[in-house]
Amino acid sequence: MHVVRVKKTGYVDKRGRARDYSSAYLRRTYREAGKVKNETVANLSVLPDHLIDLIDAGLKGQHLVPAGEAVTITRSVPHGHVAAGHAMARKLGLPALLGPAGPQRDLALALVISRAVAPASKLSALAWWDDTTLGADLGVAEASAGDIYAAMDWLAARQDAIEAQLAARHLAPAVNPGRMALFDLSSSWLEGRCCPLAARGYSRDGKKGKLHVAITDDSLTVTRKQAQIDAEAALDGIYVLRTPVPEDQLDAPGVVTAYKNLSRVERDFRSIKTDDLDLRPVFHRLEERVRAHVLICMLASYLTWHLRQAWAPLTFTDQNPPLQDNPVTPARRSAHAQAKASYQHDSAGHPYRSFRGLLEHLATLTRNQVRFAGTTATVPMLAEPTADQRQAFDLIGVPVPLTLK
Repeated sequence: MHVVRVKKTGYVDKRGRARDYSSAYLRRTYREAGKVKNETVANLSVLPDHLIDLIDAGLKGQHLVPAGEAVTITRSVPHGHVAAGHAMARKLGLPALLGPAGPQRDLALALVISRAVAPASKLSALAWWDDTTLGADLGVAEASAGDIYAAMDWLAARQDAIEAQLAARHLAPAVNPGRMALFDLSSSWLEGRCCPLAARGYSRDGKKGKLHVAITDDSLTVTRKQAQIDAEAALDGIYVLRTPVPEDQLDAPGVVTAYKNLSRVERDFRSIKTDDLDLRPVFHRLEERVRAHVLICMLASYLTWHLRQAWAPLTFTDQNPPLQDNPVTPARRSAHAQAKASYQHDSAGHPYRSFRGLLEHLATLTRNQVRFAGTTATVPMLAEPTADQRQAFDLIGVPVPLTLK
């Protein structure tokens, strides 16, 4: 590590006065794939010049103070997981997609990142923000429950605009020359007394309020819907696909492939409901708040999908699933994905992780408030990233950031 000083001279402020500015940064140099790289570990500009000189001298090997008295870590908070989520959100243009800059956008963005990184209720997120760098860096650590609800209302009012921008981004001819868009319907059963969306009725989940059972004081009776079971069994393995698209634009194998690709949509529904984002339970009574909650989960799913794609080399995700000559045959995993599952480590000995496991590993990259001997000021400083943590940020295309903004 070494100290870098940056001086800016001749700067003219808003009042027309000439100003000179100087900054000092603590930077770490490392070698990766034969190339020398640098990353900023801490901004030392808040410290007095003589203390910066002492740090610089100490890094050059001079003995200054006893090791046990040199620094004090006053606080350490998880940073890597929220920093990665925020970096990907910025890469996707998510802040601008949500709306104009301001406190409500920061809160909405924090809700989306929180749902992707550590899904929980909104009130739980309030306490969690203060225990990560997300709260301080986005300025949401002091938010109240009322602030969150106001941000949700603000976000819900922008839903049509957000969806229109996403459609234009992903359905434009330049990025989607086949003009193919897949969609499906899903439902999520809810129970409650106050929200109209929780009223009993038809459910694609097969839940009409309660299970079809009869319970008495001394018995439990479960009745099978035999007629429905028999009707579905009669059609096992038989289905017909129809499309208005001409055969010269979409042949029979293409129709089957497009239909089977709906499994990706179903996988995203599963990700939203259970695997990644925990859509349920929903702790809201107002219908518009429930819709805003689902919108937050959808945006978090968008963020999660891109993180999963970027981090495929570090996880058990199949990076290159084999192409199928016959779309009717069952899907197969690639040999590389099977090797990942079998050996659990890459050739360098680094472990493959699940998506959640990688986020948990990134959370161990902390940002520490460090107080140097002889001063009351504290300096934010990152812990040394592991090789996997560095690679996770490299795959996103950004260096490990000291702060989110």
